[in-house]
Amino acid sequence: MTIKINGTNTTAQPSITGADTDTGLVYGTDEVQIVTGGTTRATVDSSGNVGIGRTPVSGASGYVLQLRGTSFQSFLQFSTATQGDTLSDGFVIGSDNTNAYIIQRENSHISFFANSAERLRILPSGGITFNGDTAAANALDDYEEGTWTPTIANLTLGNGSLTAHYTKTGNICHLSFRLVGGSTTSFAGSMNGITGFPFSSALASNSGYLTASNPNNNWFGFTQQYNAGSGSNFIQWDVGSNNNSVGSNTVPFTWGDNTFMRFNMTYRTD
Repeated sequence: MTIKINGTNTTAQPSITGADTDTGLVYGTDEVQIVTGGTTRATVDSSGNVGIGRTPVSGASGYVLQLRGTSFQSFLQFSTATQGDTLSDGFVIGSDNTNAYIIQRENSHISFFANSAERLRILPSGGITFNGDTAAANALDDYEEGTWTPTIANLTLGNGSLTAHYTKTGNICHLSFRLVGGSTTSFAGSMNGITGFPFSSALASNSGYLTASNPNNNWFGFTQQYNAGSGSNFIQWDVGSNNNSVGSNTVPFTWGDNTFMRFNMTYRTD
């Protein structure tokens, strides 16, 4: 192909072209533009910054490579000769009008290094490991916070309130609730269990701690084993010399206005 140096040094007719007269190089003051089809595709400015799809921002120190997509998104793809040449291959970073993305297209991990050592790894199966650990069994694969709906046996909440929250990190769940009694709050029978745990338990029983208080500021507490799957154990209180008093509408006191029950528990999920 013959190289021509006879354009008008514009995007319509670059100064250096081939047979296609609207594709070539345009020279400006301390800058060079690469033009195809009469449109500037890349520019190298006087600072050595490269803009692809845009003119580099003037004075943007350190922004050596600046990209802009032609529509609502802009992506940069890396791949090797063995990974393939499709858009579903390799490693991609980019953004659209709303979000930014780091995409591993291959069935492999993503590693983050600091001081020349791996500090964090995202496994292809999901989960995060730290400081060079590669074992999936050691990966942190879940974290969430939320609310749950406890069911306390034989409770009539009435005009009281019941709020409950949980935090799950990996396979460990910590949950709590706070019951504030109202004038119409009561129990129709024994407090024989709490159900509604947000996740199934890996163990048959787990230890939780209950406290209760009444308007006279009398406090009662008991550490008890709870079946996180069925909640089949009784809620028991330390009342006088009896540390196994089964809770009811009158144990450890008469429930009603300005009475409180608090519950905390940490257990291992499936």
